This record gives sequence, structure tokens and C-alpha cells, in this order.
Amino acid sequence: MTFQVGDRVRAIQAYDGNYDIVGRYGTVRSAGTYECAIEFDDAVEGHDLGGSCQDRHGWNVGPECLEHVSTCEGIRSIGDFFRHIERAEVTS
Repeated sequence: MTFQVGDRVRAIQAYDGNYDIVGRYGTVRSAGTYECAIEFDDAVEGHDLGGSCQDRHGWNVGPECLEHVSTCEGIRSIGDFFRHIERAEVTS
């Protein structure tokens, strides 16, 4: 599956030894053929994607380990909601 910047995803398996990502929701910050940079909603013992997200919330993940989720799935807090709205305004 091909992902695009701004897509909401859920990690369905560990990648590069990080099991903390499994089941977690996030947003694609950059998409490549072999890896996508994901900013997860929660800390996943990751990194900051080179300064583009909150520390420990970023992880590079192979697309085979991700599933695309609906626009409302994964919104569990007011912060998630506002991030969703900001993405919608950018893509409109």
C-alpha cells in the first residue's frame, strides 16, 4: 500500500525492533518506498524524526507494518481532534 503525508495509520507489527509501536495510531510525516516517517500520537520510545515531532513520538516504519485508518479512527483526545482538523485544512 502507498501512503501519503498526512495519512492516519496504525502500526500492525513491530519494525526495526520497536514493539511499542504495535497498535498505536499516528500520522505519516514523510513517505518513501521502503519506510514512512510516522509521528505517533503517544510516546513509542522512538525519536523526534529529526526535529519534526515531539521527542519519543517518531519512528520510521516499513509500509508493510502499517494499515491506513479512517479519518475518525484513532482520535482519542482533543489534541488528536485538533491535529486531524489541521490536516484537513491543509489538504482542502
